[in-house]
Amino acid sequence: MWRLGEIAAFTGGSVQQGDPLQAVTAVHIDSRQCTAGSLFVALRGRHDDGHRFVADAVQRGAAAVLVERAVEVPSHVGVVRVPATWTALFRWAAAVRDRLSARVIAVTGSMGKTTTKELIGHLARQVAPTFVSPGNWNSITGVPLSLINYGRGRAYAWWVQEVGINQRGEMARIAALLRPHYPVVLNVGPVHLEAFETVETVADEKTDLVRFMVPGGAILIPGDVPLLRDWVAPKNLWDAPVWTFGETDGDVRLLGATPTPTGVTVEVGFYRDGALEDCWTLTAPIPQPWNARNLLPAVGLARALFCMDRDAVAVALADFRPPAHRGEVYRWKQGWTLLDDSYNANPVAMVQAVRWLAGWPARRRGAIVGDMLELGPDEVAWHRRLAEIVDWSAVDVVVTVGPRMAALADELRSRGIRAEVLHFTTVEDVLPWWAQAWRPGDVWLLKASHAMGFERLVEWARTQFEVEEDPHVVPPV
Repeated sequence: MWRLGEIAAFTGGSVQQGDPLQAVTAVHIDSRQCTAGSLFVALRGRHDDGHRFVADAVQRGAAAVLVERAVEVPSHVGVVRVPATWTALFRWAAAVRDRLSARVIAVTGSMGKTTTKELIGHLARQVAPTFVSPGNWNSITGVPLSLINYGRGRAYAWWVQEVGINQRGEMARIAALLRPHYPVVLNVGPVHLEAFETVETVADEKTDLVRFMVPGGAILIPGDVPLLRDWVAPKNLWDAPVWTFGETDGDVRLLGATPTPTGVTVEVGFYRDGALEDCWTLTAPIPQPWNARNLLPAVGLARALFCMDRDAVAVALADFRPPAHRGEVYRWKQGWTLLDDSYNANPVAMVQAVRWLAGWPARRRGAIVGDMLELGPDEVAWHRRLAEIVDWSAVDVVVTVGPRMAALADELRSRGIRAEVLHFTTVEDVLPWWAQAWRPGDVWLLKASHAMGFERLVEWARTQFEVEEDPHVVPPV
């Protein structure tokens, strides 16, 4: 809970309407999320101005607004006026961070951020009060909102924050605000190339998370990705210890991964000075094989920081559930299976997802794949290249969706692959066809960038079919 007078003091503004003692219970930048008692921050963005939505926020129940210019609102609505709302948001969040007693673990990377963040948070919660950033609150706005909404009045031991970026310079701003004790950089890949152009530029930006860490922590990076080692070294200003993980090199290594009826069983090796010191066998309900690697930083932190032994980690992992639309598996009583990995997509993730589909026993395998966004000026070439870098040999039907994916459909047809290839412009166009196309014994994969709205395909399926098993199951072995 925040009072308007406090907000004005933290943001460098003034209460221009309402009682300084008036309280608000939540802070939002999207007017559609406002509810009774909340405060709406009117940010001026590249494409729109939040001041245009003040009336909508008030109509939805906002009790106060934070603005940088005069607005007309009913007399019962509090108004805090500041010189610049972006600056005010960060000043406010920085004040919260200054008072935060928790040790901060910040997770970034091109793929696997959310699952890894949830794994780390799930294990930390077993031993101490822990905050885990909700949903996709990982952006230039999501991180300050996490601090403002959850960082006050709670005695957390650990603060686990996902960090994502879309534009150059964003990581420096976020990291300077968050000041992590334990920055975790999972990987780099061809994502957000619209803004960063090359994978090397992505690596430079991601590793700025390290530059703003505070003393007394450690840096976690892959031991088998030399590019990240090279970028991290000059940014390690405090000469912090570097803890590594990986498959071929690292302090924590994935020695093996075997699918099970409920997830994956992994062999995790702990190394000191290059020699194997200990080995844990663990089972986790994580359906996608590539996510086994994301267990490594989580298990490493559990052992080194949370002081958990193998048995405690094993018990905790048994209760873990992956985030929505990231590898959820639906078995329908009508006799077919849906693999929902539709939250986001990039070329590397597309390769992994189709490989996952190929491992499922099925009478027929289908892949519905949508546009991969933010790939820059070469986006069409990246989509066309999927015909080469993805192994489509085990797929019987390939359905491409969106204007960019038309390039993949054309390329697959020109190569004469054995699969049936269809193309649709939108998700809505797919539904009438899919309603007639599924058959008993089918396994279908959904994979696309989040903005393509593939969750609507999942929602449609849930209204049409009856679930035989809960999500998060994997194929029998």
